Amino acid sequence: MEIGYNKIVMEQNVGMKTSDGAVLRANVYRPDDNGRHPAILIREPYSKDLRPDWGCFSPHFYALAGFAVVLQDVRGTGVSDGHPKMNQGERLDGCETIQWVAAQPWCDGQVSMMGLSYYGSTQVQAAQAQPEHLTALAPFMPMGGHFRASLEPGCPKWYYKQIIQAMRQGRFILDAETMRARIQKMEEIMSHAEYLADLPEREGRLITGMPEFPEIQKESQARIDHLDDHQFWVDSGWEIDAEKIQVPCLFGTGWYDGAKQMTLELYQRVTEGGASRKARECSRLIIGPWPHGFTFPRILQGIDFGQEAAGEVFGMKEKLIDWNRYWSMEEDTPYMREAPVQLFLLGANEWRGYSAWPPNEAESTPYYMVSGGKANTRMGDGRLTAYMEDSADTDTYRYDPMDPTPGSEMVAFIEKNQEREDTLVYTSAPMAEELNVTGVVCVTLYARTSTKDTDFFCRLSDVDPDGRAMFLTSGMVRARYRKGYRKPEFLMPGEIYPYEIPMSGISNLFRKGHCIRVDIVSSSFPEVDRNHNTGDPVGCGTETVVAEQTIYHSRSYPSHINLPVISEKK
Repeated sequence: MEIGYNKIVMEQNVGMKTSDGAVLRANVYRPDDNGRHPAILIREPYSKDLRPDWGCFSPHFYALAGFAVVLQDVRGTGVSDGHPKMNQGERLDGCETIQWVAAQPWCDGQVSMMGLSYYGSTQVQAAQAQPEHLTALAPFMPMGGHFRASLEPGCPKWYYKQIIQAMRQGRFILDAETMRARIQKMEEIMSHAEYLADLPEREGRLITGMPEFPEIQKESQARIDHLDDHQFWVDSGWEIDAEKIQVPCLFGTGWYDGAKQMTLELYQRVTEGGASRKARECSRLIIGPWPHGFTFPRILQGIDFGQEAAGEVFGMKEKLIDWNRYWSMEEDTPYMREAPVQLFLLGANEWRGYSAWPPNEAESTPYYMVSGGKANTRMGDGRLTAYMEDSADTDTYRYDPMDPTPGSEMVAFIEKNQEREDTLVYTSAPMAEELNVTGVVCVTLYARTSTKDTDFFCRLSDVDPDGRAMFLTSGMVRARYRKGYRKPEFLMPGEIYPYEIPMSGISNLFRKGHCIRVDIVSSSFPEVDRNHNTGDPVGCGTETVVAEQTIYHSRSYPSHINLPVISEKK
């Protein structure tokens, strides 16, 4: 086939036999010159032949740039043999594939990896085995990381998405009418009233109502059953040993990517403790104003982040080409002369370069929660102040698991979510000067509850002069895990406890006239499954209890948010 000024050839369903006899099949795209080229390996689970647009990861683009691109269906998906097991086996399969690619007559022995989401996970899984011919990774929005970041997949929204993805995999291809019927059924199950009364969740219709996908049902129930079993998560492949990665990594994510926190954790662990100096000192990070996905858009839910936000304008393809050429062809490329950490500053809608994440320039700055005792809803009297003030000591609300505070995948106009009585809202005065908040946000919360276990969520938003709130970031703690996920410990009802609640990273410029807003709630349903407040094992309880929540913000118990502030030079 001929594209532009060059020709490439594509070989379809090229088989590679693994050590256990399974055949994994790939499409190979390479320059039509019978030469030997550095290879880029992309391993994916959604059937390589079904995706019409690979965006910035299009194999044709990289083949035209002089690489041999290997696009492989992972085990049990598409036309590859075996049974799919999320994360499990990707280390060995990936390592064997790298060695096989390096030995092919069209490869010069150098293999890098690239891809997004699960395609990112397959990279870090394989890199842990330290295969001889691996030169570099480009994992964008990878799933997996530390045990803490691996717990959320037990939530109902995740299970719903897994079913839909399974329907779209090559092994589960359905006709359009059947697909629509299955999706409609799942959406009905996910409706508030239907799901809330379907207890215990482990046996509920969300998990058991699709018998045609027994492997996903079995996997989800196993996760519920082993939630506190650290070794289970290690064996399942969710716990990445980033300290074994010895090749440089170009990590990428978006401020509105559901895998953002996992990506940031992996970047920090590789740069702080990677297995080689090259991995520690040469890895890079890109964070744009993007959701999870291939498109890297400039507009998200009606918010236009400006021309520079678009992946094409930013030059994502060109940066990936530069990255791979630098490590595989030893070329001095423009991207490698840029700052190693590139962040899109929301509010200013421009890119900023830093030497590290979190930026060394950021200074932790506290803002205190105060009120007259009625911070419920955005119309309440909750305030956020730069200095501790005398005010009422507490705010209270009731959290009912049968009427959970809804979460939202919305970014724009989340002020509607701040109108429930079970939502405490603290808003600053309008900014007199611009405030650059870039880095890791953390909330120190002093709270009391009437139950032995409950959840606390904190959400940060930017409120414009018209009162519209744009979501920025959030964090949560399940009280039993306040000392760590390996040390569950129930509460004494009525006692005051301190909680450190880290939020995922953010970079936002609060403009003059804008306000900082913090919400405190006890659920974000269905993005994260609700806490029954009973202390029962997650997903196994048949009853719920209403929790009476009290948030303290006195001088003795100064609840506050720590914002990483970077001085804006005039």
